[in-house]
Amino acid sequence: MSIVRDSEHSDGAPTIEGTGIRVKDVAVAYEHSGYEPDESMRPLYCDESIWIPVADGLRRRGWAVLTARDEERLGDPDREHLSYAVENDWILVTFDDDFLSLVERSGFEHAGIVYIQQTGRDIGDVVKAVDAHLETRSVDDRSIHYC
Repeated sequence: MSIVRDSEHSDGAPTIEGTGIRVKDVAVAYEHSGYEPDESMRPLYCDESIWIPVADGLRRRGWAVLTARDEERLGDPDREHLSYAVENDWILVTFDDDFLSLVERSGFEHAGIVYIQQTGRDIGDVVKAVDAHLETRSVDDRSIHYC
């Protein structure tokens, strides 16, 4: 199961592949089923530095994940990736420390960032670290987290 965008369905909003069900509708239904708001997490936006198997691993663990590839944003400047994540209220997941400079030094707005130190880590380790962080992150947390 993947999250996709198709301009012919749901006005191009992210949907669950093959169903036409909007990701936003799933989140709303989840909340209306009696779960607390902090029990549902905003979607993750993996920039192009994140290995595709990491994004897939997070999806398998139940997280809503979109990638720069899914969104046809490969090659976009970091500022545009950051703005795109903010526009959609997505948490940016990245190996790229340039995003930290944009936010910490230049004051760019963000909707939350998970920065992963890549050196010496394998796919499984990265997926486990991000998953463990997300399990404890509140839905309204807009901080930068270092994994």
